[in-house]
Amino acid sequence: MKKVKFLFLTAFVAVFAGCQSEEMLEKSSENDKTTPTGDIRITIKGEGMTNPATRATDGKVEFEGGYATGAGLYNGTDQPVVEAHPDGGYEVSYFYGGPTNEPKKYDYSQSGTSLFEVDLGGQDHTFHCGFKEKKRNLTVNAGTGGSVSPSGTNSYRVKKPIDITATPDNGYEFTGWTITEGDVTINDPSSLTTTATLHNTNSTITAKFKQSTRSVTINLDRFYSSTSSMNSGRNYEYLTLSSTDCSGIICKIYGQTKNDMDNMDEVSYPVQIEPNKKVMYAYSEWETINQDGDTREKSATPQSFDIMIDNVKVLSNIKSPSGKQTLDFGEFNGKEIPGTGYNITFRFTTHWE
Repeated sequence: MKKVKFLFLTAFVAVFAGCQSEEMLEKSSENDKTTPTGDIRITIKGEGMTNPATRATDGKVEFEGGYATGAGLYNGTDQPVVEAHPDGGYEVSYFYGGPTNEPKKYDYSQSGTSLFEVDLGGQDHTFHCGFKEKKRNLTVNAGTGGSVSPSGTNSYRVKKPIDITATPDNGYEFTGWTITEGDVTINDPSSLTTTATLHNTNSTITAKFKQSTRSVTINLDRFYSSTSSMNSGRNYEYLTLSSTDCSGIICKIYGQTKNDMDNMDEVSYPVQIEPNKKVMYAYSEWETINQDGDTREKSATPQSFDIMIDNVKVLSNIKSPSGKQTLDFGEFNGKEIPGTGYNITFRFTTHWE
């Protein structure tokens, strides 16, 4: 009986010892597992930092010109996202970070991206971030006939309106702003004074001008006289120029002369006629020199004319509308001829003396 009890006790002790050994092995195995600590830190810092929050899992750190996200405490095996967010009118100046042994493992200047998925690998990471005003160049040009302000190439902050002004020269008018390069926008392209706004690229704009067209009426008054006899004859033409629309008008008449007589010509081309001055511009003379009817002649025959206004030639080499070689001012009555900066309408009258 005692022997049976001893054997039972021995078996019980063996079972108990085995259970204890298995329990200890299980505990040893559990102790070997990695326990999440949540003590791996991502720190974000830099110039212009206004709110250094570094402990929230989605920690937001604010800077002048933008903010960055991703600062805080993480599990060592996490892969958090760290990102820089510029405000409107700003851009990333620098954004880089990494563990102590690789401080620029993630670098905006190398990758061109401002979003990084960070492989912590159980190490603390530090990121440096900064923003700057986003500036681009604007070139402002003026076409022929005017000027602009500002002029040339200057650097401006994007998203901020820039005052621009176009000023036409005398005799010109503004026709509008045109964009010749870039993504700049113009508030009112048809206005002399407006604003331009840069966005992402360097840009060029040009102010366009055209010559103003002014309507002017010119009065041509011809005075005609004629004398004749059995053996001779004379015809003379004088012209008076006038206008109520502007002063400074000059008419230059071109032609050719012929002289078979002994006396000097009375007209030398070109003939210049100024306002309200009566000037001879054409004549013909003849006389019989013998009984056979031979004659001598002298003449000044107009063929074309120019019109000058304020020393600027606005009409050039104008001939008779009918196409005949001799200039006949009577054919210009009521005619409108476009010139350089002017539309010229002629009114013609004739007088006999």
